[in-house]
Amino acid sequence: ARTAAEQIWHDVASSKSIGPPVVYWGALASLLVDEGLGQLPWVAAESQSKMLQLYTPSIVELDEVVQALVLHFSLNVSPVKLQKLALVWQCNSFSTSGDTYGRELYFAPAFCNHSCTPSCRFKREDRSFMLRACCDGISSG
Repeated sequence: ARTAAEQIWHDVASSKSIGPPVVYWGALASLLVDEGLGQLPWVAAESQSKMLQLYTPSIVELDEVVQALVLHFSLNVSPVKLQKLALVWQCNSFSTSGDTYGRELYFAPAFCNHSCTPSCRFKREDRSFMLRACCDGISSG
């Protein structure tokens, strides 16, 4: 039997996926205690509710990796909800310090910018998150 990490890497490598393995880790770690794996961290209902308010593209079809994870680990969550959480991590999380394997989710900054030509930059220091507006590409008024 595969560990959770091995299963995620296997599923992402062998399927068309919505993002890298870290996105699925984020989704699994964003489940409530009664929805997920006992050995992974879980979140409070209020935190998960806030996550589900963040931007995600519409789900047109179910992601193969999400379906495989729900089945493999017998998760007590709908595949649609797990996919929505994975999309939250894919579309709203920030890589820190150039680390491609770790991401962090900051609720307020996630609302600030969804653009291929961003008008702000972020910097993380210790436990704080600084967001700075840039002048390039911003019209007066």
